[in-house]
Formats: sequence, structure tokens, C-alpha cells
Amino acid sequence: ASGLLVAGNDDRVNVFLVITARGLNPSLRIVARAVDPQNVNKLRRAGATAVVAPNALGGLRLASEMIRPRTTSFLDRMLYHAGGDTRMDEAVVPADSPWIGKTLADAKVHSRTGIAPVAVHLGEDRFLFNPASSHVLEAGEAIIAIGSAEEMARLRAYLAG
Repeated sequence: ASGLLVAGNDDRVNVFLVITARGLNPSLRIVARAVDPQNVNKLRRAGATAVVAPNALGGLRLASEMIRPRTTSFLDRMLYHAGGDTRMDEAVVPADSPWIGKTLADAKVHSRTGIAPVAVHLGEDRFLFNPASSHVLEAGEAIIAIGSAEEMARLRAYLAG
């Protein structure tokens, strides 16, 4: 397996499952649910790659809908809408990409693929929002962009060389 979702209704069981899975496969991507938002750090320490606390996210979503409804609607459409092909997605710069060490301007990402870069994931929890054309691409970074499935496939192929 390359990934595991741990989504039980008991954080103690979720922690146990994360510890067990991490012991069996140290490179496994584990996304775990935290029933109680206070247990997010415990699940991370247990070995979860990412932790989602649905109750906390639900509260943030309600507040966002109230104070910025159009932005929230836009993000919902980009992330979850079943109709239409335009989505927000990501493409990782492979370790052997010919674009490593080149700028976004040098790579001509938009004109060659049709996508609009929104951010670059630099690793860990670091993002470069609205990246400048002078940003130098590095292996393992992910370009987060808005585009169709075809455009995102073109971007992945283009980054691979």
C-alpha cells in the first residue's frame, strides 16, 4: 500500500492504527481523522502524515461561508465540484526534471501547458503563494494550479521532460 486513511470514531483506536501501520511501513502516507481536535498532535506524533479534524474544519467552513461566500463557493467548485473539468490540482517536479534550476519564466509553464500556477509547495508546510515568474524550480516541489484534467496531465508530462 502507498496510503492509508484512518477514520474511526475513537481517537485511541486511530492512534493505535497509525502506530501499527507506521511500524509496518515507514514510508506509508497516513491520513488520520481526529475526532477531538485536541488529539491532532498525538496522531502526528504517532506517525500520521496528515491529520484532519472534521468538526473543527466544519466550524471554519461555516464561518467562511458567512464572511466570504463567493470565495468559498469558488474553492468548493475547484476542489469538489463534479460538473466541469477545471480543478485545482498539483504536479510534482520530478527528481530528473529538465526544469530543475530554471525559473517559471524559463519553463514557460503557462504558455506550454495552459495552467495557471496559484502556489508552489516548497516542502513541509511551506507554500509560495502567487509565485513570481523568477521562482526557481527544485526537485520535489509541487506546482499547485488551476486547470483542466488534460492541462494538468500536460503539466506533469512537461515537468517530467
